Amino acid sequence: MTSENTSHGIVRSIRNFVVEIEFHDDSGIQIGEVLVMEENPEITLVVISSSKYDKCFFCASLSEVYHITSGAKFIRKEEVVKMPIVTGK
Repeated sequence: MTSENTSHGIVRSIRNFVVEIEFHDDSGIQIGEVLVMEENPEITLVVISSSKYDKCFFCASLSEVYHITSGAKFIRKEEVVKMPIVTGK
C-alpha cells in the first residue's frame, strides 16, 4: 500500500485513545472511515468527528496508542466500519 495512489493524513495530536489527523486532501472522508498506519497497517483508526480546524479529523484508535507518534502517516482504506446486525428470535 503506497501513499502515491491514496489520500493520507498526518498525526497532529494524541489524547487518550483519540488521535487528531490532518489531511492535505480531505475530500470524501466519512465518519466511520477506516485509516491504517503507513509503517504498520496493523495500527488502525476510525474517523469519529471533524475538528474545528480545516482538513482535520478526530479518530478513535482501535490499537494501543503508544504505537502512534506525532507526525506518523495514516492511509485511507476508503471503507467504513461495518458491524453485523443480529436479530432476535
